[in-house]
Amino acid sequence: LLLIYTGCRLREIGDLTWSECDLDAGVIVLPASRRKVAFEHRIVLSEVPLELLRKYWRENGSPRGSTRLFMHSAARGYQEILDATGIDARPHDLRRTHISIAGGLSIPDVIVKKLAGHTVSDQTAKYINLLDSDAREYNRRIVAKINELGGVRQEVKDGKPRLKMSLDHAKTA
Repeated sequence: LLLIYTGCRLREIGDLTWSECDLDAGVIVLPASRRKVAFEHRIVLSEVPLELLRKYWRENGSPRGSTRLFMHSAARGYQEILDATGIDARPHDLRRTHISIAGGLSIPDVIVKKLAGHTVSDQTAKYINLLDSDAREYNRRIVAKINELGGVRQEVKDGKPRLKMSLDHAKTA
């Protein structure tokens, strides 16, 4: 869920540490050393992904004293999620969906680049600093659109909770 709600790459979320999460401010700050591109990325969370992280912290805290949120590799963890939920999507499909929905909401390209943590090639765009309140509102709109398009819902199959979602909308977003 954090992948589609933030538009982050699998490794950025899979290797996330608690020190990179500020649950009070509602942000994740990924250092340049952990990113595909060599600059820090500030992810401002709207209420839904922020509440997911807060709930995870309340339920799990820092397991076995780990600084990482998840105790396994990102790829293995993602495969476990696919197996448990029945979701059929590559991790990057979730990132593409997030970014496609942002584009479909007519969020300006320069803002979409900032939200996605892409390198901004436009000289003017380098001077734009996105306010947390604005970023949170844009993220809120993206999450609302995901839910409007069918969202992510929980079902019980064979006594196991499973997450179901449709990524078909990414083709038309």
